[in-house]
Amino acid sequence: MRFSGDNLDVYVKTNHVGKEKKRHKDIPLFASNIIFSRVSSVDMSNVVPQVDASKLNSDSVLMKETDKAKLLGVYLMLFVLFSSPFRSLFS
Repeated sequence: MRFSGDNLDVYVKTNHVGKEKKRHKDIPLFASNIIFSRVSSVDMSNVVPQVDASKLNSDSVLMKETDKAKLLGVYLMLFVLFSSPFRSLFS
């Protein structure tokens, strides 16, 4: 397992003048990534697949229209769930 992380500072300049004295905001974030190694077991094959790169085309790697429609439906559901008034359920 590999774990990596780094600080990410976002500086936001606002154009709106309000009652706050400090308009610009510095937002400190932490970006992290965990990569798990492949877990080997007795029934898993260790044979490397032989793929001829000259025979690859875009149809073998791009999503089909049905998969795109499913993904769009999932995105729409997530958008509805995490937007108001449902947002309070997840915070």
